[in-house]
Amino acid sequence: MDDIAVAIVDFDDKMAKKLVAKTLEEPGGFEKVVDAIREGMEELGRRYENKEYFLSDLIMGAALAEDLFEMSKPYLEGKIREVKGHIVIGTVEGSVHSMGKSILISILVSSGYEVYDVGANCPAEKFVEKVGEVEPQVVALSVGLTQALPSVKKVVDALKNAGLRDKVKIIVGGNAANAERAAEAGVDAYGASAIAGLRIIESWTS
Repeated sequence: MDDIAVAIVDFDDKMAKKLVAKTLEEPGGFEKVVDAIREGMEELGRRYENKEYFLSDLIMGAALAEDLFEMSKPYLEGKIREVKGHIVIGTVEGSVHSMGKSILISILVSSGYEVYDVGANCPAEKFVEKVGEVEPQVVALSVGLTQALPSVKKVVDALKNAGLRDKVKIIVGGNAANAERAAEAGVDAYGASAIAGLRIIESWTS
């Protein structure tokens, strides 16, 4: 495993940033850093899935990975970054908790995705507007409260009415979501965790 990836999975903020700064000065440094961040995120996900790491560890590692990517951005100028896919994400209307969404965004960004966050307590129309604007492959919905579940179907129906439903895959996650509720709402998949969500999205965009 690359030294930067090791520093990410060890949560060694100081060492990770030192290694990134050094690598960015090398030929092809930006690409090396991005590959190392992806490797670190994959290992974090593996350890989380194997119950070696807790959710708090995943959050910490994802935040560090995102910091490292931000640190590398100035070196992106003039380069063509390989983007794995475009994703619109938001917490549906009636649900204001966004912790799970924030974790998924960090993981997606550090894994090479372009993510458009429409925020929390977001009405269906806002999802439709953003999907029409950026033409993503995936729409990710977060729902933290049971009473907000009807809003998931509202988003699906609004996308149908706008003629956009067949152009995107929809995934739902959050405390109030499960596989049965996802199916009832007409979405394509349920993400039981941020890592599970990433795996599903990767299967759609690979």
